[in-house]
Amino acid sequence: MTRLEKRTQYEVAIIIILVVASGLIISAQQQKYRQLSEEYASQTTELEDAQTRLVEAEETLSQYNISLKSLESDPVVRAANIIISRVGLEYFNQYFHDPTVQTPKWNPNVTYVNFKYNIQVGNYTTEQNVNFYFYPKFDQYYGVPIEENMQPFTVTAEEAKQLAINAELSDGPYPLEAYIQYTGPGDLFPLTGDEEKYIWRIVSWDDPPWANPRKRHSIHIDPNTGETYPIHEGGRTYLEEIVDTPEEALPMGIKGYVKLHYSELPERIILAGSENITFTIQASLISYTDTIDMVKLTVDPQNNDTYWIHGNFADRLRDMIVYEPSGVFDLKVGEPLNITCTLTVPASEIELTLNRYTLHCIGIGAENTLIVHDLST
Repeated sequence: MTRLEKRTQYEVAIIIILVVASGLIISAQQQKYRQLSEEYASQTTELEDAQTRLVEAEETLSQYNISLKSLESDPVVRAANIIISRVGLEYFNQYFHDPTVQTPKWNPNVTYVNFKYNIQVGNYTTEQNVNFYFYPKFDQYYGVPIEENMQPFTVTAEEAKQLAINAELSDGPYPLEAYIQYTGPGDLFPLTGDEEKYIWRIVSWDDPPWANPRKRHSIHIDPNTGETYPIHEGGRTYLEEIVDTPEEALPMGIKGYVKLHYSELPERIILAGSENITFTIQASLISYTDTIDMVKLTVDPQNNDTYWIHGNFADRLRDMIVYEPSGVFDLKVGEPLNITCTLTVPASEIELTLNRYTLHCIGIGAENTLIVHDLST
């Protein structure tokens, strides 16, 4: 075999080896390509699944946000959040309950929410109303505790009475009364420091229950610190819960009383010039003896023979109030009298702001008969 033939055979062998090697390489590359293709297909499927789950999660989140916004706009939830932001969730769950919501007749654009607030000090218990008024562009609320005025209260009723006496509240001929109430934002200046707090109100009466007007002195006591605030004087009447049973009323010489129930009257009233508010007062005669079945009830804003604390502001209000009906009526047991009261602010007034307690019994009186106010709505 010639050298040329040998060289040719060698080259052919080399080519065969290269071809085989190339085939192996190509086969390996093809296998790698198939593996990568399969992995890509698998990753593409997983990616599509992930994208599908992401879209579903986004839809769920969107629905959740819609539900959350809807929930947050619920008036009861709004009111609860305001309370919780002040007192915390644990305190809220312990003391607040029974929310109610309604649209008051005096303004269909307002949503009224009420929470009940339980207060207990020793053997004394009370349930206070915490009120919210959600207007279209602003909110108003009353009775939400502040940080320095939260339970547990440590000053008992008897301790508060003694602190009142120590502060020179007159311990008159009639037993001191003690009850916890909310003082409100304060309408008079200078402020005394007890505004927007729950306080012990200690009342000392100079006159018997049937006196007209009936003079009293009162003082506020902080139920946490025992701090005493300035003594007030005036002629307010009994709270209904003090005389709402004969067992409570008769020992104090109260044989009956006229109950005035104020319906749909907000705690805070803000009216601009030419605006008005209308509400109903239901007068009922409550009698604990057979000797009282009727009293003469006078309904007239200009009537001075009432338990109202007289003053310049009261005189201004008399000219803004109209009662329907008005006059002198025979108020009989079991026959209540419904009185429509319209308070209209003159156009000359820029704004009139007052709390509902200011409207107690202006011009409504019954001779020698105790008047009791019921402001629950």
